[in-house]
Amino acid sequence: MFARVSLNRWAWLVLVPLAFTAGCRDEYERMPAATDAEAQAITELYKRFLADARATKPEDGLLLIRHFSSASLSSVAVPAFKEKAAKFIGEVAGGAWDKLDIRGARAPSRVRLLLVTTPAGKGNIPFVQAAGGWKLDDVDIAFGDFLKKFNDKGAVPAFPPQITASLAVLQDPLAAPKEKFKEALRLADEAHKALIAELLGQDNAPAVKAALLYAQWKAGAGGCEPFARAFPIERAPQKELFDGDVDSYRVLLAGLIECAATSKDVEPMLRLYKGCHQAEDATRSEYVEPVVQLATAKPELVLKAALQANLKYEEDPVANIVVGALHGEQTPMLKQLNQQAKGSGKAGALAKLWLQKMAERDEAEPAPEGGGATE
Repeated sequence: MFARVSLNRWAWLVLVPLAFTAGCRDEYERMPAATDAEAQAITELYKRFLADARATKPEDGLLLIRHFSSASLSSVAVPAFKEKAAKFIGEVAGGAWDKLDIRGARAPSRVRLLLVTTPAGKGNIPFVQAAGGWKLDDVDIAFGDFLKKFNDKGAVPAFPPQITASLAVLQDPLAAPKEKFKEALRLADEAHKALIAELLGQDNAPAVKAALLYAQWKAGAGGCEPFARAFPIERAPQKELFDGDVDSYRVLLAGLIECAATSKDVEPMLRLYKGCHQAEDATRSEYVEPVVQLATAKPELVLKAALQANLKYEEDPVANIVVGALHGEQTPMLKQLNQQAKGSGKAGALAKLWLQKMAERDEAEPAPEGGGATE
């Protein structure tokens, strides 16, 4: 009996300190542990985040958005992010984050928590897995607001998202060009002129550059011609954009069509002409109606572009679209062709050829009464 009592006494001596120690652990420390690989990854990412903050001027705080998830940025306006980042950068520069103690990493649900201790107290910084790896998932907490509660399932995206989220994608070197292309179009607003100019100063894929130039034009920061020159007219990039996000592709193509219709320069019309020629069948169908409208509204520019494109009629989709749609009708294009056919040289020859093709189509498909492809 003495031995049993002695054993119980020793058990209490061991168990009581253990229970006390467990009781001292907060709710975050008691959460399931992250894997060693996850802990190492988010530790390195947060240290890199602090290093970037040390190397960044307060007025350039927007550069830190590349460390955050799109969902966490979707509810934070650009001015608010700049203000929070500038304050944080100032604190880091002042040494407030020099004594950072990392206590471990936890995996409560979808997020991973980095448990830290700073002179300001304990913090639990959430990360979430994104396309380019782990990203900080709460702007306020990452910048030191440790009283804020995090969402263990990840930040809930705001709709419509703030432009800050688009900027994060555009500055992410691992983001796919088609993702950047879509986000660049969202910047088409006067309020974002400075942001667009800054982004255009970086290396961008051709389609992304075209989208940024479109946004710059629509933001009122220049004409449409630079965008038209950057529009990807080659078959492969057009197909990639069309297949990747047809709605965004249509926005860009509509911009090229508008530029061709409004510019006094023939170059945008020529880009449209060449784009139609090089597009594959599915993509080319997007050109048909706009080409007919332009041939009616700007026949002289369409014919100038046709001359410069210098394509054989059989290989010229624009010529075939115009002849097929407008033969047998009294239109501005017919008037322009008849006038131009009276001249000599390549311009006259081109007009005569189109009139001949219209006449052939009239014979194959008789025009309504009052029509006709000749005067």
